[in-house]
Amino acid sequence: MTAKVFRAMIVTAGIAPTARQLAEAVPAGLGMFVAAYSPTGAAPATHYVSEGWIEEQFAVALESPEALVAMLAEAGVTIALADAQGLLSQATVSELPASDVLAEMGLMPVGGEV
Repeated sequence: MTAKVFRAMIVTAGIAPTARQLAEAVPAGLGMFVAAYSPTGAAPATHYVSEGWIEEQFAVALESPEALVAMLAEAGVTIALADAQGLLSQATVSELPASDVLAEMGLMPVGGEV
């Protein structure tokens, strides 16, 4: 049985489409990064969030561009190391609940929905 760990990941709106596409390449990655946030709670969203229990391998890939490239390669997806570095540099990954991280970042749900 694969160990599961909790992670919250907040990405900027600019990389959210790429983050969604890459997440879909791994098991259980469908539907990630759809919760929209902004500093005022009004559109347009500046950030998107996904949180939950994930496999340890996925958590390692969120912390290391090299591990992200390797994990995606196993799933049949090619991404350049520089692209993985750029993606992770625009993301906040935490073991804390997303609500705590978003509050610290001064972000509110767009439209008041969580």
